[in-house]
Order: sequence, then structure tokens, then C-alpha cells
Amino acid sequence: MIGGQEIRVEIATTPEQHELGLMFRESLPQGRGMLFIFTPPSEVFMWMKNTLIPLDMVFIAGNKTILRIAENTTPRSLATIPSGGKTLAVLELPAGDATRLALAPGMPVSWTTALPDGPK
Repeated sequence: MIGGQEIRVEIATTPEQHELGLMFRESLPQGRGMLFIFTPPSEVFMWMKNTLIPLDMVFIAGNKTILRIAENTTPRSLATIPSGGKTLAVLELPAGDATRLALAPGMPVSWTTALPDGPK
């Protein structure tokens, strides 16, 4: 739950999933995203290599509040996008969703994981 809105996300926890992320996808529907989990929380640097669509990146602190937002990131860019502090997770959303949801630093974020037999 973020900005009072439920977002359906894929969860990336392994190094391989972190590396692939949303690369090569031609679209990402509004209200969908990918959540990257970092254990333990650490300074994170993202990039847009081979990512074909612009994204909003929401950096989430260890206390599950928004640390920083990088809006409308540049597709295929190799420039690093810093978290700006220790980060537990990064939520990637379609560009424009951060504004649509009125997201801002300090806002709380929560998530649950889905089990194989459906959402919990």
C-alpha cells in the first residue's frame, strides 16, 4: 500500500532478479510495478540499462517510509540513480504514477507477499 493505493508488484530479491528488473519490457500498466528488496538496508544505486520505458523509482527507508523519489527516469540510460541513504526497498512504477498517487518523502509504505495459492 502506497499513497493510500494498492499496487500489484513483482518482487525482486535475488541478485539475478535485481540485475534483470524491468529490462526489455515494452510497457508497464498503471498500478503495477516491481519491488526490489535489499537486506540489510544499504545505499543503493539503480540504472535504466536496457529498460525501454520511463519509470518512477521510489526509494524506501528501513522504517518503511519513502526516502526519495526519482521521477520519469530516462530509458536505456547508464547514469546511476542514487537512493540518497540506506534503503530497504525500491519500488519501480510507470512514469507519472508518483505524481498521480501524490507520493512524497516521509509517507508510509507497506507490503505483503502473495503465496502460490493467491494473495494473502
